[in-house]
Amino acid sequence: INLDLHFDGFYRYDYDEDFLCDFSYALLHINCKVTNLIFRDFEAEENVLDEFLTSIVNSKITKLGIIMSNISAQTIADVIINPNSNVTHLDLTDNSFDTREFEIISNGLLNPVCKVTSLNLRDCVGCWDGEQLLSIINVLKTKGNKIEELYLYNCKIGSNGDYVIQALLDSLYDTNCKVENIWWPTFHINYYHMNADDIEIHTGST
Repeated sequence: INLDLHFDGFYRYDYDEDFLCDFSYALLHINCKVTNLIFRDFEAEENVLDEFLTSIVNSKITKLGIIMSNISAQTIADVIINPNSNVTHLDLTDNSFDTREFEIISNGLLNPVCKVTSLNLRDCVGCWDGEQLLSIINVLKTKGNKIEELYLYNCKIGSNGDYVIQALLDSLYDTNCKVENIWWPTFHINYYHMNADDIEIHTGST
């Protein structure tokens, strides 16, 4: 049984200090069946969400969504590299990451104990000029990476577009790449084998 738990539109005055603490105990309970945990537009005092995520790393959570919420890139990396973490799907939709923060997340994805196979960076503000994406793109061609799905909807790459797309294609052709599905602005690319004929590009946003 896969159950979703969504924290949508919470602000720092909508809950008391014990709110997240109680939820952490619940998520760690042996009978808890929640596997998908999504924070959307969740505003907390500094480090509160970071401490909460760290506290539930031993839970059954396999899909973790941090959407427009103030959680540091370092905490996200610490969670996915924890040997006890079960996170395989990381959704970072609509977050603002700079180049250094993308590098931190990328290093986490390359950690041997990281189990993440699906990464969603849809609408990430930090992706807009494309340069920040290069560390993520480099993950795809690094030996030991586990990424099979990559979502890059609405990542506007502007004047760097040709360079970033070429870097992406170079990574897809690399023998270390495990990507089967990648979604890019106005393109949906399916990559199955190391052959150009196996890359299908469809206009639109499917």
